[in-house]
This record gives sequence, C-alpha cells and structure tokens, in this order.
Amino acid sequence: MDSYTSGFMDLLQSQQESYNNENNTQLSDEDHEDVNTPKVAIPKKKWSAKEDVILISAWLNTSKDPVVGNDQKAPAFWKRIATYVAASPDLVGFPKRESAQCKQRWAKMNELVMKFVGCYATATNQKASGQTENDVMLFANELFENDMKKKFSLDHAWRLVRHEQKWIISNTPKEKRMSKRRKVGSQAKSSQPINLEDYDVMARPLRVKAPKAKTKKIPNVKKKKKLIQCDI
Repeated sequence: MDSYTSGFMDLLQSQQESYNNENNTQLSDEDHEDVNTPKVAIPKKKWSAKEDVILISAWLNTSKDPVVGNDQKAPAFWKRIATYVAASPDLVGFPKRESAQCKQRWAKMNELVMKFVGCYATATNQKASGQTENDVMLFANELFENDMKKKFSLDHAWRLVRHEQKWIISNTPKEKRMSKRRKVGSQAKSSQPINLEDYDVMARPLRVKAPKAKTKKIPNVKKKKKLIQCDI
C-alpha cells in the first residue's frame, strides 16, 4: 500500500469515527432531555352544577333503560352516559367529558351525597320540637363540615337523587337487598288464598254495621250468664 492510499484510508476512518461520536452524543442528549423534561399536565376543569344535573339525569335514564337494563357492561354503560351528556343542548360550550371522567365524577359525587344523607338522617332524628326543616338542614350541613372538614356543595345533587328508587337501591348493601328478597319470597309462599266472605267488615261501611254487631253480641253474653246462674 503506497502512502497516498494509506492516507486516504486514514481519512475515511477518522471521518467515520467522528460521525459515530456525533450520533452517540445526539442520542444521549435526546434521551437525557426525555427523562428530565417535565410532562405538562392537562388542567382539569371543575364540574359545574349544571353538568352535575345532566350527569345525574343521564345516570338515572340509562339505568332505567328497559332494553339494556342493569346487565350491561360497565364500559358500555358509561360510554352511553358520556354520549347522553355530550348531546345535551344545555351544555353547549362546555368541555367534552369522556366516559372515564363521567364515571369518576359520579363516584365522587355519590360518595359525598351518601355522606350527607347520613348527616341529614342524624339531624332529623335529633330534631327538637318547634324546629323547622331549615334548622335540620343547617344542622346537617354543620355535621358534614365538622366530619369532612369542608362544606357540602352538592345540595343540587342530593335533592335530585334522594327519592329516586334506582339510586336508593344502588346504594343499599347487597346483603340487605338479598335478605329483603328472601323475606318477601317466603311471605309469598306461605300466604293462603283469602275468602272475602269471611271478611264482611272489609266490604261494608264500618260506621254503619260495626255498631250493630256490637249491640247484638253484648245481650247474648248476659243471657248466657243468667242461664249459668239458674243451673247452679
């Protein structure tokens, strides 16, 4: 190999090493940036009372769906709720809520409402003579704030669901629901057909017939007593 060829090979080798070093440095810097670059968190937008109302309406209506019913899978259930919320004309301009967000909001809201239900029940049981419903509500809110260290801000949600049968059942322990079903079932099996002829009082006005029945029975008792005395 002459000096010219040798010099050319040395030049190629040095260029290759320089290229490799630059690539390694670039990759190392990029990896370093990925590790140290903080991920920008997407700010969570708080749910408004109007959104809560629509979410509750969606939950109640979807739960009562006669076609799908309560056997539908959870992902499909919350997807349908999210679709219901997104389609509401009352929420035009509001941020779109995904199914996972709807599920999380419902869980949090339901937890706090259930807590307030307990506070309201306690306040009702301790209601003194002369106190009004407003007094009960003030005391219930005070109990909630003392326990949770924050004020109850879901009064709108509580008033919507408190009398809804579906909501009440969904928050009843499964064991309690099963025992109630067994009790109702056993009563249905043990019940006998009722002969209405044996219950004349049910078919007749009490204020007319009942007094006559009593006046007829009383003399009979006295006659029996007289007969017994004569025999003696």
